[in-house]
Amino acid sequence: MSRPVTIKDIGKRLGIHFGTISRALRNDPRVLAETCERIQAVAQEMGYVPNAQARALSLHRQMARPATARGALALLLAHPGSSATQAYENGTRQRAGELGYALDVIYHHAPGLGDARLNRILKNRGIAGVVIVPLPTDSRILKRLRLEWSQFPAVFLGNSIFRPELHRVADDQFRDLRLLTRKLSGLGYRRIGFCAPKKVSFQAENSWLGGYLAEMMRLNEPPRIFFQKSGAFEDDAIRQWVHRENLDSVITDHPYALDRLRRLVDKKVPAELGIVTLHGANESISGINQFPERIAAASVDYLVHLIHSHQRGIPEAPQRILLEGVWFEGKTTRRLN
Repeated sequence: MSRPVTIKDIGKRLGIHFGTISRALRNDPRVLAETCERIQAVAQEMGYVPNAQARALSLHRQMARPATARGALALLLAHPGSSATQAYENGTRQRAGELGYALDVIYHHAPGLGDARLNRILKNRGIAGVVIVPLPTDSRILKRLRLEWSQFPAVFLGNSIFRPELHRVADDQFRDLRLLTRKLSGLGYRRIGFCAPKKVSFQAENSWLGGYLAEMMRLNEPPRIFFQKSGAFEDDAIRQWVHRENLDSVITDHPYALDRLRRLVDKKVPAELGIVTLHGANESISGINQFPERIAAASVDYLVHLIHSHQRGIPEAPQRILLEGVWFEGKTTRRLN
């Protein structure tokens, strides 16, 4: 039985150092594309098969290096601000540190920071991989972020629309909405309304809406939907909607909606109207806690996987890792008779 072909055999045939052969087989950007293609063609012709044990040993050696030897990750934010953004930053920083990476936070929409300069910053700082946090719905910001994707692995964090399509780690909004609706129906609610800004729902690829519609169909109840034209409540319209549909509960997109709803509808919460939120972190409000720090940590785990497996650039088949939220009872729902 003949021995397996090694990278040294390939290098000997081509007259190329085995280190270059190894990098070319990983599509390392430091090797010219033409050279990679030639080496990979010869490797295939010679019947080369990667050694799984050697690859595992290499990964172990990388993980065993001191933290200072592993480099830095970059967290790209449009701007500082919301509590969710801060939670993403905290979760990313903590997990990066646990895995031995420093974290550089870069506000890519800062004045004077264009694509060319941002790319230079990432290269000069030796960034090993990039996590991109959910971006505003402003299309100008989405179009502006054009990186040299072939230079590093990248993961998008969240459900916002983003081009190009990258690997993504996010909360499972479809299952979160199904869970919310099931919890409400389990408490005895039936006339359940769904209220969210239309732009936000579209930005999430209508995953929330899909989960809500699936559960209302299961309950054999008609959907009762109010799409806001903007982020702010339209007071008269939503008041009329709640009373016209005679709702016993409302699913909102944000905890701030609770006080506004209480003032609008003249119904006691939760005695006459149950309210749940999709972005809850307040124990007094019933709803879903998506644990953004946990999602951020998972994005770092996946990014480090891409780094160690030498996957760079825009993937041909982007993968999605979806984490389900957790229901908490809160004080804005009750069990109906």
